[in-house]
Formats: sequence, C-alpha cells, structure tokens
Amino acid sequence: MTDKKPFTFKYEKSDSLFPTPKTPVKRVPFKDIFSPPPSLEVPPTFHRLISKGDFFEVYLNKNKNEEDNAEYTAVKKSIFTFKNDLEKESILREVHFLKLINSDFVIKFINNWILNQYVYIEVEYCSYGTLREFMNYIYFTLKSKFSKEIKNKIIKEIGLGLEAIHKLKIVHLDLKPENIFLKSNNNNECGGEDNPSCYEEDNKEYGGDPSSFTIKIGDFNISRFENEEIGMDGDKRYMAPEVLNGICTRKSDIFSFGLIYLEILNEIILPTGGEKWVDLRKGNLKGMVLEGPIKKMLNKDYKKRIDCETMLKEIL
Repeated sequence: MTDKKPFTFKYEKSDSLFPTPKTPVKRVPFKDIFSPPPSLEVPPTFHRLISKGDFFEVYLNKNKNEEDNAEYTAVKKSIFTFKNDLEKESILREVHFLKLINSDFVIKFINNWILNQYVYIEVEYCSYGTLREFMNYIYFTLKSKFSKEIKNKIIKEIGLGLEAIHKLKIVHLDLKPENIFLKSNNNNECGGEDNPSCYEEDNKEYGGDPSSFTIKIGDFNISRFENEEIGMDGDKRYMAPEVLNGICTRKSDIFSFGLIYLEILNEIILPTGGEKWVDLRKGNLKGMVLEGPIKKMLNKDYKKRIDCETMLKEIL
C-alpha cells in the first residue's frame, strides 16, 4: 500500500459518541413452515471456540458425516435460551433462510437441534475465516494490498451470493466483512490440530491464489423477507439510511455491498459514526477512488439505487 491515500478515515474516539439510531424492536409472528428441530439429551462436544458474537457462539466441530469430505463443520450455539415459542421461532428464522438458499456463495446449512432451550445450527466450516480477517491480514500483517484478481473475485462472488438471496426476496440486513467468509477449496484445510492457523506469514497459499478459496455470505440471524418489519439493526458502519426509518428493502443490502466495495477498492476503514459516516449516506464520495457501479449502489434514495441483477451485469 502507498503511504498516501486519496481518502482515509481515522478511528473514532468512541462508539458511544455516535450512538446508532435504532428502529423499535417489533415482534413478528413467524409461521411454523419448517419441521421442528430435534432435541438432544446429551451435550455435544466441540473441538474449540472459534468466535463469539451478539447472538451466537461459534464452535469448530469434527464432521461426523462420512459422505461429506470436509473434516470440520461450524456449530453456532445461541447465547441466550429462548423463553417461549415466539423467541424460539425468531432464532430459527436463520435456519429457514439457509434452507431456502441454494448457492455456492452462501454458507451451506447442515443441521440444527435444540438442547436445554439453546438452539444449535450446524453449517459448513470456512477455514480461511472472515473477509474482515482477510483484509486485516493483507493490510496490517503483510502490509500489502489486494491484487486486482483478488478484488475482482471478492466483488463478483459477493454479488453472486447476494443475487441468490435477493431472488428469494430475502433481505440480509447485516452485510459486512465480518459476515462474509472464505471457504478453502483445498482438501488440507487449516483450523485443525495439524494446521491450526490460516494466518501464518509463511502460509503463501492464503489469499495469494484466487482459486484457493470461495466467498460465502453467512449470518442471517436478523434477516427478513422484503417489506417485513425490521426487528433489529445491523452494523452501523454498513447501514443504509432507509433502515433507520424501518424500511425493509433489498436495496439496503446493495448499499451495504457498495460500502464494502468502496472499502476494498480504497483500502480504508469505514467510520462507525460522526461527520464522515453522515457524508457517506449523503452520497458525498469526494476524494474516493470509484469504479464500476459504486455510485449507483450508494445512491441515498433507495428507490433510485441499482438492483442486484443490474449491478452484476456491470461488474461481470
């Protein structure tokens, strides 16, 4: 990376200075349109904890399916127990969405179950971690930048995954680098006992060859069908302006995707609040390197914003 960038963001002093305006949490009855998950009596054992978010802990799990060549899977365990059927159905929405979506660029659902009122969701394991980890590794550990081929691959495959999601009228509502994963295309996956880290500097394969991984969109725990009431807000760094008004539209994901595109292209860190956060939502892109459909993706008026199908035609 060069020392000078056309536009850079400084880290904000505190997120508390820029609180996210929240839409009210609205409970929406969710019909039982999928089979109830089985209940286990014996707690499962996992390899290790991978990560912890606001809603789930994620564990590395030894794959017990002999028909699947993958050595490991990932199991998401809800942090909170459900108190009633409405709360259970709310948590299980993610299962329903994952079962509906069939795309090579969306996390693959494997299984789900309930134990002691905790919900467990088993999905494919993406051993190269998240796009955020990939960005940090390239920018800060290697002090380098993405090749043009890697940039094109990331943008193309996020777009293809989002297209599959939007064809079902599903709105992700929290599209960000932390919820985009890199799945190894090689048999010898990192993450296990023999190869625990994907981020060693001598791991030349990691990120160097575009064919070595596939981009996968995941984490549908706050997703909704289009025009449903929004239950919870996503990450404020990538939030579309209309979400603050409770508008649930697929165009909001396009705005979030446009910010990810902008972040990768300009090698910047997006602000969590403040004047620059507002500028981005007003369409003020002064000093930014722009290419392709970025400006159309970041139109502050969602009704004039480009849709996924049109966007893909411009980037493919």
